[in-house]
Amino acid sequence: MEYKTSRKEALAAGETRYIGSPCKYGHGSIRYTGNWECVVCKRNRKRGGLNAVIDPVIEQSRINRANAIALGKNKYMGVKCSQGHDGERYVRNHACVKCRLEAKYKRRKKFSLLRKAIAKTLCGPRLPRIGNNKKRYTDEQLLERQRIRKAKYRSKNKDKINAYKAKHRAAKLNRTPGWLRPVDFRHIQVYYEISKRQTQATGIEHHVDHIIPLQGKTVSGLHVPWNLQVLEGRENLRKNNKLV
Repeated sequence: MEYKTSRKEALAAGETRYIGSPCKYGHGSIRYTGNWECVVCKRNRKRGGLNAVIDPVIEQSRINRANAIALGKNKYMGVKCSQGHDGERYVRNHACVKCRLEAKYKRRKKFSLLRKAIAKTLCGPRLPRIGNNKKRYTDEQLLERQRIRKAKYRSKNKDKINAYKAKHRAAKLNRTPGWLRPVDFRHIQVYYEISKRQTQATGIEHHVDHIIPLQGKTVSGLHVPWNLQVLEGRENLRKNNKLV
């Protein structure tokens, strides 16, 4: 609470205390507006008279708190706490500042450990980190994981791999015309999907064959949808580059 610095202003505002000159006993400057009496002196007189023995450290702490209140501060220097900290305390509740900070850090650490335990329970243990904290796997492990991932993709998507290889071979032989549309390339992909399904259904290897071979002796065909057919693997190998 902020007090007026003049008795007349305090009386006009209807307040019972104001900040005046320090008393002769060295107390604070807070006085009553009714009789100019020092607030600390009146409290001491109620406790045992003017000649009562008062601990000077405690009395100085009370004076510091009264002055802090008068100046609008939230901390003051009081007596040492039971933990042996210096006498810095809060004006509002007399609590030790350092004790409050230590309790805050303990609560924060406790909740941090609790969050980690909950995350471990819900998500399971994390993979161990190797090397520095920013890298989970070594370069060799990354290459091995990439190799396994590619092998799985090739085993599950043989039709796409075969279509890509055939397209690549045809492009090298200049047998893929530039006027093909995207839908034509999709039709080519369908042939390889059919070959894969027939292989899975019958257990016999099927190939996508060019009706007019790309490298025929008398005539060479193009890598286009209407020049493709699905044959058994042994028939395609027997046909080779012949025009049947």
